[in-house]
Amino acid sequence: MELRFVVIFVIVGIILFSTMKDSIAAEESIKISIPQGTSVLGCEIRDLCYIPNPIFVNVTDVVEWINNDSAPHTVTSGSPEEGPDGIIYSDVLQSGEVFAFSFDESGAFPYYCTLHPWMEGVIIAKPLLQQSLALHEIEQMALSESGSVIGTISTDFIKAGNPLEIELRFTDEKNAILVHFNYDIRMTQDNEEILFRENVHSVDGHQELNIKSLESDNPVEVTIGIRGIYLISESEKPVLETITFLISNERDVKKGVSPKAQIEQGVKLPDVICRQGFELLMKNSDRSAACVTFDSVEKLIARGWGSIF
Repeated sequence: MELRFVVIFVIVGIILFSTMKDSIAAEESIKISIPQGTSVLGCEIRDLCYIPNPIFVNVTDVVEWINNDSAPHTVTSGSPEEGPDGIIYSDVLQSGEVFAFSFDESGAFPYYCTLHPWMEGVIIAKPLLQQSLALHEIEQMALSESGSVIGTISTDFIKAGNPLEIELRFTDEKNAILVHFNYDIRMTQDNEEILFRENVHSVDGHQELNIKSLESDNPVEVTIGIRGIYLISESEKPVLETITFLISNERDVKKGVSPKAQIEQGVKLPDVICRQGFELLMKNSDRSAACVTFDSVEKLIARGWGSIF
């Protein structure tokens, strides 16, 4: 497991966490306090040497320990009986200092203070689960200008007077979801803006949006302005590049436009037909079908994201 830590006061990461006592979801870094008085025996009786404890996190999450005691302490993985295991080691944290650690793999990580061995805690890192897009009639994929972000949009045919539900997912070229992703989104139909949101924050690279009622059956253009990955508590970053989708009712695939819809109806993977302007690729991560814009194909293949059937 790769060790990544640094004593800092600002951390890049937003964590959702749940303890064994309570399930808590919050758009902020996970903070664990080393409270005042823990350098003296007694905190271990009520399991208050590290607060909260125990704690659950996801792989790639960042945990931040703050020494609120007047005495120095450490955050060291292992146990007082067997000693340090070399995974987590904060060195000595003086009063007011902060230590941050990012988890690269799942598992249970017990830790303690080497200066005060009655102080013990445990962190359980869970595998990062990808949210799958629902089965819709239309699914499109496109790259940002730099190729660093892959956007996937999933929705249904456009019908005047009906709502339009869309799902978005943001991944990198290896199909890994982009956690704590920030972006703007603008949707237009008939040159009229029907949705605009700035600095949307997605904890898990996934977002669901809804337009209550469309005015016509004409195409809807979706533009994503990418701001990047950063804490919601940090200052906003500017839009550096964009991803654009065009949702239309062209029914040039009789068995369903999206690859998922076609496969659901019995079409074999190599026989999936993409809409005009898109080419069929196989995602190397799970060997599923994807319809990708022509200008993104070569970039994705070069990055090892996918291959041609």
